[in-house]
Amino acid sequence: MPYTEEDCSRIIFQVCSAIGYIHSHNIIHRDLKHENILFETKEKDSPIKIIDLGLAKRYTLKKTHVTGVSGTIQTMAPGK
Repeated sequence: MPYTEEDCSRIIFQVCSAIGYIHSHNIIHRDLKHENILFETKEKDSPIKIIDLGLAKRYTLKKTHVTGVSGTIQTMAPGK
């Protein structure tokens, strides 16, 4: 069943909300990709879950710059 624009909007809102939540706890995911966004149920309006925090890092106000390359190469933005 194809997703409507409204469905996509709801899903992206949930993803942004989840990322905002972990950021509010000073954590960055570092490997966010479509494979790490799951539906909780098979229902069309299912909530989503963000998984695989294996590369996640905690940051502090003293150290706001995280260095190093991590993530899945196929889904990374092009580098310099």
